[in-house]
Amino acid sequence: MKNLFKLTFSCLMLVLTNSLSAQDAGKGSNCVTSSIANKTIEQVINTSLEVSELSLDVAKEMFIEYPAAAVALAVTALAMYEIAEIAKAFQGNQMGKPVPVNIPFSDLTASPMKWNGSDGDVIEVSKKPGSGKLVFSQENGNWWKGIVAFDKSNTNEWYEIMCVYDDHKAMQMNLTPNLGDTHFVTLSKAKFMGVHTNMYLINNWNEADISYDYFFNWVKD
Repeated sequence: MKNLFKLTFSCLMLVLTNSLSAQDAGKGSNCVTSSIANKTIEQVINTSLEVSELSLDVAKEMFIEYPAAAVALAVTALAMYEIAEIAKAFQGNQMGKPVPVNIPFSDLTASPMKWNGSDGDVIEVSKKPGSGKLVFSQENGNWWKGIVAFDKSNTNEWYEIMCVYDDHKAMQMNLTPNLGDTHFVTLSKAKFMGVHTNMYLINNWNEADISYDYFFNWVKD
């Protein structure tokens, strides 16, 4: 029975970890960095492994009297172990494998150009003479979208340049084309179970011209 109480507590801690990480994500200028993500990943790994171990212990205690429940707990143990392994894999390759793309910065006009991604995404891209502002938005969706910068010397070090989700539909910042010299810049989105996934690697970020304002509006995913 003692292990059952421990198991219940550990499951609650796993749920709390996910809740707190969502709060840490913030909105607007409080977008996520790798330092925040790494803390969450460590918590998920440790708690998942603890739940896995406790599930097996409780399953052994219950096997004779409640065999069906014991089998269910054994399945839970395996699932929690797999979650920990997935988290470890992500921890070692946080950039993933985004599809390399080029944005036709020089050809853009004030009339939005529909850019089609390989995952069914549609992003309207445009520019107009200005002072080097970048506006990133989504009008139709609520799931997280972001522009993320990964350090070229260590892609496990990164930060979200811009992020929008829920009722935070748009974000504006000063454009920094030279960021492309030191960082890989990706267009990213939340996919299955809300996992932030880096979809498209913008190869030519440094070709943007700061004498223009650029507009990225993610209209379909």
